[in-house]
Amino acid sequence: MSIILDALRRGRKRQDPAPSPNASQTDAVLQTLGYGRFNPTTPMERVKRVLGYGAIAIVLVLALWAAFMWLRLYRF
Repeated sequence: MSIILDALRRGRKRQDPAPSPNASQTDAVLQTLGYGRFNPTTPMERVKRVLGYGAIAIVLVLALWAAFMWLRLYRF
């Protein structure tokens, strides 16, 4: 019984996940198809994300402005 209690007190050692044997092959196929490794923390990805959100915001503002002007013009 004390062996079990000692093992429980020590706890488990953290195990690193085993790499997939097909990981390099999968990466190579994706690279060939034009999909590189995506790292959302790179500065360029952050700039792309901000520009994308900005473009969406501009389109939304223009659509709202056009709807407002259309309602003002053709008010019943």
